Amino acid sequence: EVPFGEMMARESHVLLAFGCLFSLYALQAFHLNQFASDRAGLSLNFLAPISERELVKGKAVGGGVMYAASVLLCMVCTAFASSGAPTLGWLSVLLGAAATYVLMVPVAAALSATLPRTADLSKTGPGGNPHGLAVLFGTFGTMVLSAPTALVLMLVQDRGRSPALAAGILLLWLVFAVVVATML
Repeated sequence: EVPFGEMMARESHVLLAFGCLFSLYALQAFHLNQFASDRAGLSLNFLAPISERELVKGKAVGGGVMYAASVLLCMVCTAFASSGAPTLGWLSVLLGAAATYVLMVPVAAALSATLPRTADLSKTGPGGNPHGLAVLFGTFGTMVLSAPTALVLMLVQDRGRSPALAAGILLLWLVFAVVVATML
């Protein structure tokens, strides 16, 4: 028996949402230590004719590509596990997952810059992990930043039985997230 197993089998978007959330947690080793793992490459980045903002945007795009690949794998697995086609609920989950990632970008950049730790991303275990406080704050930040998406999915999509309204709200949330992350 898996907690919430019946609900995930019945509502495929819930399974996809859990997959997207855990994908974001799994990528914390990259996101929360994005500057410390560059070694000499970081010095070269500072010597290059790019601004700090461009450097952070580049790291965000690279992390976004990794996250998108993880989410795509989650979508394929969800399709096989639920034996159902994508629904409007899936679109809502994807919009919410994108908004959570976008909001995590400045948080992860700040944690990586503030709490760097020399790391070798080719190693598993402690040698490739970010600073412990960065992981703690990053985990808590991910929970907080994914809460609005979870509330919309739970209250509007599931209880209110209005998947179109949930998708619309989460689209607005994504636009808001992009504006806030760009300012930060």
